[in-house]
Amino acid sequence: MVGVNLIAVRENVSWLVSLICVDSSRASGACHRSMQIRNLLENAGWQLQPIQSPPPPASRLITLGVGLAAALRHGPLQPFGVESLRSQGHASHRVAQLHKCFPLLKGVIQEGTGYGSLATVAEWRSRGLTTVLVPANIESLAPNFNAWAHRGRQVQHRFADERRWWAMADFIFTISFEEAWWLRLHGIQAEVLPYFPAPSHQQFLETIRKERNPDPNLGFLWLADFRNPANLAGVSALVSYLYQAGAPPYPVQVVGRGSEHLNECIPPDFIDSFNFRGEVSHSDLAELQCRCIAQLIVHPPTSGRLTRVVDSALAGIPVVGNTMALKGDQLLFQDNWLINRSWPLHPRVIGQPLPPKAAEAAFLATLER
Repeated sequence: MVGVNLIAVRENVSWLVSLICVDSSRASGACHRSMQIRNLLENAGWQLQPIQSPPPPASRLITLGVGLAAALRHGPLQPFGVESLRSQGHASHRVAQLHKCFPLLKGVIQEGTGYGSLATVAEWRSRGLTTVLVPANIESLAPNFNAWAHRGRQVQHRFADERRWWAMADFIFTISFEEAWWLRLHGIQAEVLPYFPAPSHQQFLETIRKERNPDPNLGFLWLADFRNPANLAGVSALVSYLYQAGAPPYPVQVVGRGSEHLNECIPPDFIDSFNFRGEVSHSDLAELQCRCIAQLIVHPPTSGRLTRVVDSALAGIPVVGNTMALKGDQLLFQDNWLINRSWPLHPRVIGQPLPPKAAEAAFLATLER
C-alpha cells in the first residue's frame, strides 16, 4: 500500500511521519488508524506538513541494483529473489531521497506492514535516526497468499524470516495486545497503542449511536473491503458456518469494495438471504449503520485488531462474529458469537472502549528521547 509522508516539526525538532492514509473522508479501518496517529501528534503540538514522496528509481535495473546493495548491508529479505530485491530497492531508494531532502531529521514514525516497512526501518536506523514502528499488523501472520513473501510458505517460516527485521526498530507500538505478546514472546520489545478513533470520527460514531433504529427487515450489515485477503478468507469461513447453522435469521446487506462479486462465493441455498450492494456513499453507509440489527464480521486467524469492531461498540452496533474477529473486544458485546451451530438472535453492546491515555503518552514520549 502506498503511504503518505509528512514532516512533523516542534521546537526545531523534525520527524518524518509515514502513514497509510490521511484522508479522513475514507471509510477504511487503515485510514481511521492513521488519523488516530495524526491526531495524537497534532494535539501534542507537532506541526504536520505533507511532503511529496520521491519518484521511484529510473529503471527496474537500477531498482534491483539498489536492492542488492541494501541486501549486502542489512542482509536480504526472504525468500531471496527478484521480488525481494525489488522491495528492498524501493525502500532503500525512498529513504536515501527523503534523507537527502531532510538531512536534519531526528527520527521516523513508520506506519504500515510488510517487508517494505521493515526494510525502510532498517535503512533509517542505519543512518542514525530513531525508528518508531506502528504496524497495521504482523504481515507474516496474515493470510496474504498473493504476496511474494507468502507464496507456498507456512506461517512459521514467514515469521522466522521477518523476526530479525522487527528487532531492528527502536520502538514498536502494535494495535493489539496479541501482537505485542507475540513479539515479546520472540524476544522483541513491543508496546501496545490500541486503536481509538480520532475526534471527528468518534463524533460520527456517537451520532450513529443516538440515531440507532434497528430494522429486522434490513437485518445484518456485512461491511469490509473484500479485496483484502483476510476478508476474503472470512467469506470462506462464513460459508462453512452457513452449512452448520443454516441461513441467517435476518437479511444480510453486503457492503464494501469488491462485495459486488461475492454472489459467486455464497452457495445457492443461501443466496436469497444476501443483498450485494457494492461500495456505497458515506450517507448511505450511515443509514445502514443506523438501521442494521448488528454488524456481521467473520475473520480468519490474524494478529491485528479490527478497527470496525471498536467503532461498532462506540456506535452502539452489536457485532455478530467469530472469535478471530472479536478477540479481546468480545468483552464489549453479549450474545453475539457464531458458535454452537446456531445464529445469535439478540446480540447487544454491553461495554464501551476507552481512550488509551497511558499508551498514547508512552507513544508520544518516544519523540522526546
